[in-house]
Amino acid sequence: MSLNSSSRKIPSLVLAAILGLLYLPVLLIFLRAFFREGNISLENFRVILTNPYYGRLLLFTFLQAFLSALFSLIFALIPAALFVHFDFPGKKLLLSFTTLSFILPPILVVLGFVIFWGNKGSVNTLFMELLHLEKGPFEILYSFKAIILAHVFYNIPLALRFTYNQWATTPRSHYEAARLLGANHRQIFRSVTLPRLTPALASAFLIIFLYCFLSFAVILVLGGGPRFSTLEVEIYRQIKFNLDFSLGSALAAGETLICLLALLIYFKGPQIKEDISTEETIPTSKVPLKYLPLLILCLLTGLIFFGGPMGSLILRSFRYAPTRSAEARLSLEWYRQLFSATSRSGAALTFQAVKNSLFFALSTTFTATIVGTGSAFLLHRKKVPPLTELFLLLPMGISSIVMALGYLLISTGMERTALFSDLSVILAHSFIALPFVYRSIAGALAQMDRGLRESALLQGAREIQSLYHIELPLLIKPLITGALFSFALSMGEVNAVLILAPADRITIPIAIYRLIASYNYPGACAMGTLLIIISLAAFYVLDRQDKN
Repeated sequence: MSLNSSSRKIPSLVLAAILGLLYLPVLLIFLRAFFREGNISLENFRVILTNPYYGRLLLFTFLQAFLSALFSLIFALIPAALFVHFDFPGKKLLLSFTTLSFILPPILVVLGFVIFWGNKGSVNTLFMELLHLEKGPFEILYSFKAIILAHVFYNIPLALRFTYNQWATTPRSHYEAARLLGANHRQIFRSVTLPRLTPALASAFLIIFLYCFLSFAVILVLGGGPRFSTLEVEIYRQIKFNLDFSLGSALAAGETLICLLALLIYFKGPQIKEDISTEETIPTSKVPLKYLPLLILCLLTGLIFFGGPMGSLILRSFRYAPTRSAEARLSLEWYRQLFSATSRSGAALTFQAVKNSLFFALSTTFTATIVGTGSAFLLHRKKVPPLTELFLLLPMGISSIVMALGYLLISTGMERTALFSDLSVILAHSFIALPFVYRSIAGALAQMDRGLRESALLQGAREIQSLYHIELPLLIKPLITGALFSFALSMGEVNAVLILAPADRITIPIAIYRLIASYNYPGACAMGTLLIIISLAAFYVLDRQDKN
């Protein structure tokens, strides 16, 4: 009896040890926040609370995240309504692109916006040529509107995905009942549609708010300086340039508490209910003539707003001018330089960046998939306390900058070897990717027929045989989905590598960031196109998984 009881505790102890290892950096940050010059002190918090600079910093961080989430939802409602009610060519393809916000690296968004909206970008160049202007009419970069625009660009697909999925499953009977009572379209939207969409809108708002609150690359590059800085960028500045780990830890602790509070509201707020009934949902039809201009306007706006930055980035990588006065022509010169041993951004840099990115991404995928899948099984079998799920989802509210700072604190007083740096990056990436894997597997396990496993066990099969022959084959799709999200997240992550890895441990996103910083935009575009190809490959596999 005692032996059986001990064996039941082993999974809990193993998972507790793994979560303890992953959460150790966060714990150290909270402890370091209460130390100043080696003594226990509240000085760090006194500085933050009394210095007007940090008050403005917090206010701006809240404001840009709030407005980014709000505008993302507002601009997602019209296309969501069109997608719900009408059928048109390319609809399924456009809906599948809502996955891109999960796998498109933020550094690509930054680079695309610089190339498209920059003072000499595609938009300004077009207007200068058409109107014979000496200066472009749009000055968007390095401003508040650039930050909001980039965040909306990045998050509208996510808002659209949340809204459409909930709206499209509304039972048809709800609308028919409202019509029988004499309600018009506006009244139906207010009394039927909006109450049903409220959980999805609230969930999307909080998730987008968190993403924007923790945004780093967009603020760092497009903000253009201290005037448009945020808590995340300030934490990076304090630890990377000022070497003030105590103040940086206090800021990181405060930021983490705010994000965890938002995450708690997300979990405790109105939850999206998945309809499992077979009741007929909203019927779709061909686009009526009166709505055709609105649909065309939405599609053109989407093509320009979403396709413009990425298309301009790719096109720029194929345009080369030998001198500043010469006209640019189509060429593979920038790719030749990337893969040339003689150029300053040559083959050694490129192959090293690709190799390092793949190393971190594959290691992260393996670690996050094993831990996330194992955790989902343990919770599903009730072998660990239900509270464990909270610790598996909390990384959604903790940034990789905070994790990186935690690992720097661990390395204080010890020699930071290449092995320690690599392991720190992998653990930081795995920590952030863990919720994606866990939710993918846990959702599939919840829908799995328990009778299959119980029948196998009754017929004499062992646990491991049931797992290998019955459960894992049914989890192939969610396993691939979780693994791909982990892979894509690690491939595009900048923060942890920027802080933890030595200068010579470069990845594709870091190479892009350095090329942008040195104003080598064509070279950055060529490197960015490589990352786009990798992201699109991940998107293609994910899309195939959804359709199969």
